[in-house]
Amino acid sequence: MPVTRNIYEIYKNEPLLQEATRVLRTNIQFASVDKPIQSIVITSVTPSEGKTINTIALGISMAVAGKRTLLVDMDCHRPMLGNKLKIRPKFNLKHILYDNMAISEVVVPTILKNLFFLDVEPQMKHLAEVISSNKFNSMVSKLNSEYDIVIIDTPPLGMLIEAALLANRADGTILVLKSGQNDTKEVLDVISQLEKANAHILGVVLNEIRVTPNKNGYYYYNKGEDKHVESRKKRFGRKNEHSDISKTKGMIDNVG
Repeated sequence: MPVTRNIYEIYKNEPLLQEATRVLRTNIQFASVDKPIQSIVITSVTPSEGKTINTIALGISMAVAGKRTLLVDMDCHRPMLGNKLKIRPKFNLKHILYDNMAISEVVVPTILKNLFFLDVEPQMKHLAEVISSNKFNSMVSKLNSEYDIVIIDTPPLGMLIEAALLANRADGTILVLKSGQNDTKEVLDVISQLEKANAHILGVVLNEIRVTPNKNGYYYYNKGEDKHVESRKKRFGRKNEHSDISKTKGMIDNVG
């Protein structure tokens, strides 16, 4: 995706991305009949699979739809949300948990209406223990009460356990994969970790698949690049049950 001047242009200048995130947003809304999906964890198997960009795109889509949306960076090892948003707040998560600052003092608005940001302390120590604490759970409950949607960008689950701990506390989890980057075993291992954490897996976003238009103007993805998801569908005992938005740069495989 080309570098743009601000987060709104990321969304505005990519019509296929807009369509993809609208479909993803709709799938999320219908993923749970009894309890609306409010808190969402976004993770990946390895770094550089596009989870942060997908976090921002989904956040923008929710905000544009009128949802008061909070983006939370929980990847203290490689915090990227602030860089992509071009925001580096003075205060962050640590100040809420350790200095008892109010959420309203730490969360900052972005340039887009209804979209807000909570940063993480870089290299925050003992993050797994922090996530498991009562104080963290209390903070999450307050965030859920103040925002319609809370989207949490986490470290890659194939490398660090924090995403599984957060997924256990969220209403739903999305796994972002970059086409051709991981082998099937790596993907299935991450799914297994999410299952052990009792995560509600909403689905998979597959990035950077090759798309080609036919003469009618429709787009199709190259299924040869989609080995991970095909194996994963066998793992869940499903066939051809994904929501194909392959005319975008990614595909959502809804398993919710």
